[in-house]
Amino acid sequence: MIISNIFQIVSVLALIALAAADGPTCETSPASPWVLDCLQAAENISKDIGDRIGNEDCVLPNTIKSKCETVKTHHSCKVDLCFVGGTSEGAVQKNRIVDAAKKLIYDGGCGQFAIDGDKQGLKIGGFYTIDNPREEFKTDKWCHAPKKSMKVQFSKS
Repeated sequence: MIISNIFQIVSVLALIALAAADGPTCETSPASPWVLDCLQAAENISKDIGDRIGNEDCVLPNTIKSKCETVKTHHSCKVDLCFVGGTSEGAVQKNRIVDAAKKLIYDGGCGQFAIDGDKQGLKIGGFYTIDNPREEFKTDKWCHAPKKSMKVQFSKS
């Protein structure tokens, strides 16, 4: 009975840890890019997607050091796709990158009001992690997502 209860508690804690792995990590500072620039960068990625998703709509990772690949820049914002751990095998559909970018903007709570010279508004910095992209994106026909975690990040361009 005690062992059964302990197993149940450990199982619940493991599920909580797994659920917490996906999501935003905020790193916004005065040096971060403007939210509107990041939103436009995400929209520009959407415009790059063809009428039917094919190989050209897959983003391959940078396999050197940072394992980050710049997908798009717009004014102050750079959108990168990064793989965390592993050998960086796999590719990710551009629409998945756009979805993660929009989740960071709209759901992440990372935006901070800033004044930079004569410009003022929201700035945003950080990344949105997807812990198991191969499982989450298993229905994607053209891009075989990585086994390890991936993140879509915003940084100053």
